[in-house]
Amino acid sequence: MLTWYTTGAHPALAQTREVPAPVVVVVFSNITGDEVDDWIGAGIAETVAFGLNSVDGLTVLPTDPVEVGTRAASDTESPIAIAQALDARWVVSGAYQRLGDELRITARVTDVSTSNVLQSMAVDGLVGDLFALQDQLVAEVRTAFESQRDRLVVDAPRAQERAPTPPRPPASEPRSRPESAPEPSGASDGPSLPDWLTGYFQTVPLFTADSSFAASNISDVNRMRLTITPAWGPFAVEASYEHAITVTQRRAAGGLGIGAIQSSDEWLGLQGTITRTNAEHVRWRHRFDRLNVRWSPSRSMDLSVGRQAISWGTTLFLSPADPFLPFLPSDPFRQFRGGIDAARLRFYPGPLSTIDLVVRPTNTMVGEEFTALGRGLTTWRNWEISGWGGTLYGDVTGAVGVTGAIGGWGLRLEGVVRELEGSVVGRGAVGLDRLLQIGNRDLFVVVEYQHDGLGAATPDDYLQILQSDEFQRGELQVLGRDEAVVQASFQVSPLWSVGGLGMWNLNDGSALVSPSLNYSAGNETSIGGGLYFGFGNDEPTLARPIPSEHGLTAPTAYLSLSWYF
Repeated sequence: MLTWYTTGAHPALAQTREVPAPVVVVVFSNITGDEVDDWIGAGIAETVAFGLNSVDGLTVLPTDPVEVGTRAASDTESPIAIAQALDARWVVSGAYQRLGDELRITARVTDVSTSNVLQSMAVDGLVGDLFALQDQLVAEVRTAFESQRDRLVVDAPRAQERAPTPPRPPASEPRSRPESAPEPSGASDGPSLPDWLTGYFQTVPLFTADSSFAASNISDVNRMRLTITPAWGPFAVEASYEHAITVTQRRAAGGLGIGAIQSSDEWLGLQGTITRTNAEHVRWRHRFDRLNVRWSPSRSMDLSVGRQAISWGTTLFLSPADPFLPFLPSDPFRQFRGGIDAARLRFYPGPLSTIDLVVRPTNTMVGEEFTALGRGLTTWRNWEISGWGGTLYGDVTGAVGVTGAIGGWGLRLEGVVRELEGSVVGRGAVGLDRLLQIGNRDLFVVVEYQHDGLGAATPDDYLQILQSDEFQRGELQVLGRDEAVVQASFQVSPLWSVGGLGMWNLNDGSALVSPSLNYSAGNETSIGGGLYFGFGNDEPTLARPIPSEHGLTAPTAYLSLSWYF
C-alpha cells in the first residue's frame, strides 16, 4: 500500500497553535483489473500528493517503502480505515478505468471523522495524455481543499505526533501506451512550469537502405509540442500546438508512417506547411492538434467542442471499430493521438457507465462529409461492454466492443458492420495480452488478429485500396484483408528494456519485423533505438506494381530521443 500523510506544525501558524490538517492519499484502484496498468494507480496518487503540498493548511509527506502497484477493490483496509490508523483528518481516494486508449480517473475527498464526502470528481481522456489528466485531477482536488480553508487547520498536539520529512516530487509516467513502466530514476531538474503547461520534444534520426522505389536516405524527424490546459470553474480549455520538421538527404516518400503529423484533413484550418510542399531537403509543418473548450456543469455530464482526441477502440494495435483516426501500428514514435474537429457530449449515469455522443464534420480528399455517432459503455461482472452506432461519413454503421480477462490473459474484442453502396461490410479484431514474470522481471506480450472486409485479399487489389475513400480518410491502418500483430517487451533492468514487433499480412505472406531497445535516461527523458525489416515479394511488375504490403519496406535503423517538460 502506498500512502501519504501530513503532519507537523506550520511556521505561519505557530503563534496560534494551529497546524496543517493531516491528509492521506491512497493508491488509486485499478477497476479494469489489467495488471499491465497497475503502475498508473501509484503514479496518480503520488502526483496528487505532491500537488497538495502547496495548499495552505496541508503538508504532504510520503511514507516508505514505495510500492508501485494498485489497491485491489477487495482490499479489506478501506481508505477511511487507513486514514484513521494514521490519525488523518482527510483522505483522498479514487479509481481508474482503461478502455483501449481511453482512461477515466475518479476521485473523492472524504472527511475521516464523519465519512462525509467533501467532493467527487472525474476526468476523462487518453492514456497518452496521462500527465495532462493528472494535472487536471490535481487542480480539482486542490480546489476542493481550498474551498474549505477554515476546516483545514487542527489543534497542534494531534498534528505534532509525527516528525515531518521533506516532500518528494511526483514520479514520471509514460505519456502513451507503455511497453513497460520502470521505476523513476530521480526528480527532474530545471525550473518548474505552471501546472497547466506541459511540453514534449522528440528527435528521430533514421537511415534507410536502398529499395525498389528509392535510393538509400538519411533523415531526421523532429516533433515539438506545447500543451496548455487552464480551467475556470466548470470551464476548461485544452490547446496543443505542435511542429514537425523533417530533414532528409534526398527527397523521398517517408515509409512506415514515420514523421507524419497524424491527421486527416479536418474541418477547421488549424494546420499547414511552413516550407514549400516541394522543398527538396526540409519540410516544416505545424498543427493545432488540440483546441477545444469543455463545459462540465456537474459530475454527470460534460460538453466539449473543437479539436480533440476521441478513442473508441478496444484492441491495442489493430482497431477497425475505432472511427476516429486510430494510431498507425507501424509508427513507433507517435506519442499522442491525432485530434479531430467535433462536438462531444458525455453523460455518466453511473461510476462505470458512459453515454457518448459525437458529431463530426470533415473536409477530406473525398469531400465534405458528416458523422454523427452515439456510444454506450458499461461494466458487467468485470467485463467492459460497449456499442456504438449512427452515420459514419454518411454510411449506416454499428459496432460492439468487449474487454475483460480469462485467467491471467486480457481479452479484447471489437467488430463493426457498415453499409457501403448497398452491401454490408464487416470488420473485426481480437487480441490477447498478458504481463508475465520471468526472473523477477516483467515480460508484456500482445497478440492480435484482424479480419477487414475493406482490406485487400490479394496484391492485385492494393492500388484500388490506396485509391479508396476509406484509405484517403485515414480509416485503414493496414492494407490486407487478414493481418496479425505480435508485440513483446521485456524489462531487463529498471532502466533498460528490449522489445520486438512483428506484423504479418496473412494474405500475401509479407511481414514487418522490428527489434528495439529502450533506456530511461531520467524522469522526463527516454532514449530508444531499433531496426525495421520488411520480408516478402519485392519484385514489382507492370501488372502488379505493389507485389506485397511489407516486402518493399527498405531496412531502416533509427534512434529516438524523447523529452517531456
